[in-house]
Amino acid sequence: MAITPLSADEIDAAMRDVPQWRYDSDAQKLSRTWQFKNFAEAWAFLSHVAALAEAHNHHPDIFNSYGQVTLMLTTHDCGGVSSRDIHFARALQKDE
Repeated sequence: MAITPLSADEIDAAMRDVPQWRYDSDAQKLSRTWQFKNFAEAWAFLSHVAALAEAHNHHPDIFNSYGQVTLMLTTHDCGGVSSRDIHFARALQKDE
């Protein structure tokens, strides 16, 4: 089954469940930034993200700078945001 991008209305509705995330319509990505006290805390979080990504078979783009981590979600296979991105954002939120 082919993965299809969500419509703008579907993304708007899904974003209500993950209010900490932002949707960039130009980049076709969801993004969120976390701030940690130090590099070690940020890296521990990234280890958790890696395990979750493997479990979901969906891997975010990651930017890490000392105590700040930004994750960007997009489904490259469909060229936009899909239900896989929303599910992954929800899974991360659920773990908080």
